[in-house]
Amino acid sequence: MADAFSDVRGLIFDYDGTITVEDTTPVIAATARPPPACPPWNYFVDTYLDDYNKLKQQLANATDLNAYLNGFRSAEETSIRRVEDAQALLNSTKQNLRDAGMTVPTKPGWTTVAHQWLETHPADSLFISSVNWSSDLISGTLDAAGVHVDDENILCNDLEMDDRGVSTGKLIRRAITGPDKLEMLKKRLSVQDLSGYVYIGDSTYDLPCLLSASLGIFIAKPTSALPLADKYGFSISPLPPSKSITEKNGFQNRIYYVSDGWPQILSFFNS
Repeated sequence: MADAFSDVRGLIFDYDGTITVEDTTPVIAATARPPPACPPWNYFVDTYLDDYNKLKQQLANATDLNAYLNGFRSAEETSIRRVEDAQALLNSTKQNLRDAGMTVPTKPGWTTVAHQWLETHPADSLFISSVNWSSDLISGTLDAAGVHVDDENILCNDLEMDDRGVSTGKLIRRAITGPDKLEMLKKRLSVQDLSGYVYIGDSTYDLPCLLSASLGIFIAKPTSALPLADKYGFSISPLPPSKSITEKNGFQNRIYYVSDGWPQILSFFNS
């Protein structure tokens, strides 16, 4: 990646499903010691999915992409309140979360992309942007891979901690929906959009960031994104074998997807 994207200011990764194999919210929950009356974690997952799927049907007539994605805010907030009210995330610690993050299974190839990027770009040019609930968990995953990301460049929600570094059961909210992720990044970077940045993500909540970036790469089958692309007027197409093709075609309102994961992204960067 010695000459790849020499004019790019930064590389931004989503975390859950992009770096990790699966959603890591259950991993966070497993570090807590909730009160005996707290329901099992499956209860929170099932009720959230019920709320989400009901809203998905109701939002079929949303006028634009941001309105559609922000329409899920009530399901996200209701789920968080359930978790907080039940104290399901009580008595975790920063160290427990970091240790748990070091054991999270990750996708093959992402560390090679990160390391090669950092070999030719400043240390502060790599970012994580996520709706995850713990920067400590993410830090643990990064530490296990030997990938350094500055603490201020790990952008996500966090468990509220008391003076002893023990979780209170409350969540510090920073990004709940997809548009929130973009606003969080714009604030951190002091920019109006993500021009000059490459963004890699795997879900519909990543779409605002993917569309705002100079290059957005969807690291998953685009099953969930294609209907939204058709409805809201943006393009999502296979990542070409060479970055010269994307540079020729331009990036505005265009997202590329990969079917072979991080190794395909690495090959593209090195083309």
